Parts: sequence; structure tokens; C-alpha cells
Amino acid sequence: MQPYYFDLSHDYTRLRREAKRFQNKTDYFSFEQFEIVEQKILFEFGLILGVNLEKYPKFFSYVLEALISNLPSEWSEYYDIYGRIYYKNNRMGRKYNRHPLDEHYKKVILEEKHRVKSIKRSIFC
Repeated sequence: MQPYYFDLSHDYTRLRREAKRFQNKTDYFSFEQFEIVEQKILFEFGLILGVNLEKYPKFFSYVLEALISNLPSEWSEYYDIYGRIYYKNNRMGRKYNRHPLDEHYKKVILEEKHRVKSIKRSIFC
């Protein structure tokens, strides 16, 4: 796959809208099982979460889980006048331009990347 650059605000909305196509594919065990179009969506969303699925293809399950994750109960999804997605915390009244669980998945992916790197280092030392 060639390097791909995208506009985060519009592409984030596009990727989130595409999440519905993955609802019945949670039992896939390999990145390669997805259609090329779906691989591109997962690849792009992976970049938003801080992981390159070409380098770490086994991380696709975290990316998929993040992409299809439901909103916590106190959150709602809206679209602004330009069609961009945003989320509102109904309890606190604050608006955010990212899904509230994205940061959680970013942390999980970062921790897993560190774990994989430390295992590789221990093997080669």
C-alpha cells in the first residue's frame, strides 16, 4: 500500500460512517480477509489511532474494535452544518470532534506496540 495522506476532519467522518460495513465482520482473524476497500478504511483509521497496519497487521483487531465501538451511555453523536461528525457528552455538555473511546484505543495500541518491541528486544539480546 502506498503512503496515504488525508484531511483528518472530513476523513474521520467518512471513516466513522463506514463503520457499519464492519458490524458483521468482527470474527475475522486476519487483516487480509477484508476486501481491499475495507482494508483501506482500517488502514486509514489505524493511522488516526497511531498504528500502521502494514507494519503491525495483527493490530487490526484493535482498530476494528475502535471503529465499531458503541458510544458510552452519556454520549450522543451529531453532525455539524458541514456534515462533520462530533460527539457531545450530555452529562457535561461538552462537544468533541473524536469518538470518546478513541483515546482509550490509542493507549491500548501504544502499550501493545511497546510490549511487542520489548519482546523483540529481549529475543535479540
